[in-house]
Amino acid sequence: MTNSQTRQINLYERICVRAPYFALQNLQHTAPGEATAAVPIELPPTRETSPISLAEKGRHLAILGLCAAASVAPNDQRRYYLARTASIRCTYPRTVLPSERLTAHAKGAFVSPREAAATTTLAAEDGAQIAKADFTYTVVGEPVFARAFAYAHRLDVVPTSRGFNPYSRELPLTDIGGTAQDIRASLTPTVADCAGHFEAYPTLPVAVLGGCMVNLASHVVDTMTGEPNTRWVPHRVDVDAQRLVAAGKTVYLSGRSVAVRDGVHEVEVQASSDGAQVAHLTVWAEPVNKHGV
Repeated sequence: MTNSQTRQINLYERICVRAPYFALQNLQHTAPGEATAAVPIELPPTRETSPISLAEKGRHLAILGLCAAASVAPNDQRRYYLARTASIRCTYPRTVLPSERLTAHAKGAFVSPREAAATTTLAAEDGAQIAKADFTYTVVGEPVFARAFAYAHRLDVVPTSRGFNPYSRELPLTDIGGTAQDIRASLTPTVADCAGHFEAYPTLPVAVLGGCMVNLASHVVDTMTGEPNTRWVPHRVDVDAQRLVAAGKTVYLSGRSVAVRDGVHEVEVQASSDGAQVAHLTVWAEPVNKHGV
C-alpha cells in the first residue's frame, strides 16, 4: 500500500459521515490541510439551470472541506464536523454538461480546537471553475457528540441496503401553501432519509435540509413571476444552521421574497422544529424566460 493510499484511508477514518451520504470519488489528501476528489451528480435535474444543484454542491463540497480540515487534526481520532455556515457562489464561465466529470479542491484548517473552516472550489472537466464555497464547522469528539445528541440516538438503525441511495432524489415537501410573502411547507425525514449521517444518530443533513429550503424558494419565485415551475439561474446561497434535526421529527419551513434587483430574486427561508429555529437560508435566483435567457 502506498503512502497516498494510507493517507486516504486515515482521512476517511478521521470523519464520521459514511456512505451513501459520503459519495466523493478518488479522495486524495494532497497536502496538509488540502484535499481533492471527483464529484458525482446523483440528484436528477431541478429547476436550477445547472446539472448539479445547489444542494448537491453543498453536500459534496462541505464533505470535502471537512476532510481537508480533518487532515490537520491533532490526531487520528474520529471527530464530528458539523456544518454551521455555508456560502456558495456560482460562477458558470460556460455551460456545464451533465455528462462532464466534475472535480473539487478544498483547503481546510482548525480555527480553534472546536471550530474548523474550509474554502472549496468545484471545476468542470476542462478545469473551469463553476462554483466556490466557504464553510465553517463545529468540531466535537465522539464522547461529546454522544452526550449532546442523545436525543437523536436510535437502536433500530440498520445498515443501508446496497444500491439504496436516498440522496438520488429530493426529499418531498408537504402542505405547501401561502403567498410570496409567507409561503409555508413541511417535511419529516425518516431514518432511511438520513443514511450515513450519522451511524446510530440519524439526523437530517444540513445540505439536504438546504435543498428543501431552496425548493420552497422556487415556489416563492413561481409566485413572484406568475409562472409555475419557473427555471432559474442560481447566483448564490447562504446557509446558517443552528441545530441538527433527528429522524422522525417534522421540520416547518417558511419562505418570503426579500427583494428583486436587476432581475435577480432574493428569497429568504426559515426552518424550525419543536418550536426552535433550525436553519436560515438566503438564495439569489434569476428566472429565465421561455426562450432560456
